Amino acid sequence: MHHLLVGLQLVDPQQYATYRTAMAPVLAVHRGRFVLDVEGTAHHFPDGFAPDRVLILAFPSEAAAAEFYADPAYVAVRATHFEPAVAATHKQVLA
Repeated sequence: MHHLLVGLQLVDPQQYATYRTAMAPVLAVHRGRFVLDVEGTAHHFPDGFAPDRVLILAFPSEAAAAEFYADPAYVAVRATHFEPAVAATHKQVLA
């Protein structure tokens, strides 16, 4: 199993909600899922980054995660909904 810890600083929560709805079918195709999704301000994060949303995503393998992020359908959803909604992102692979 491949897990990613993702912290997000949102600028448009409604647009982010649209992104989540639009990306869900693509995530499912690549057998990815959300293990954790927490809203609120994180107080301990690297370099002064204080996300308002912290997620853990799980994929069956690192290859499945890479395929998801490279999928043209995901790339289009990300450009349309994620990029305008998120000011900053921090992603880390969990061991």
